[in-house]
Amino acid sequence: MTEELEPARPVSTWLVDEDAWEHDEETGGQVAMLVDTPAVQAGMWRPGRSGLGPIEVDLEHTEVLYVLAGTGRLVVDDEAPLELVAGRAVRIEAGSHAHFMVDAEFREVWFYV
Repeated sequence: MTEELEPARPVSTWLVDEDAWEHDEETGGQVAMLVDTPAVQAGMWRPGRSGLGPIEVDLEHTEVLYVLAGTGRLVVDDEAPLELVAGRAVRIEAGSHAHFMVDAEFREVWFYV
């Protein structure tokens, strides 16, 4: 994915095409990174061939995600399951254990804050 800087403007844009997606070692899915600095990470995520779940993640940072497409199920620290559907936003606190199951159409944008 090539970041396209707008001359003389504080704006960056990306074309998130098939070349933008990379294997995500943590989840087995695919990620397209939008921001990757020591202070902030953000990207888009999809399951890919091996990332449907179960996906187990111990969060070092608070994660905010917004479901763009597809469906899934999230269990955090053995609490009641949350249904993930397009339009749902979720914040998961740092230090939590998250368990995801998603369908092949699942897409999200996520931020570590």
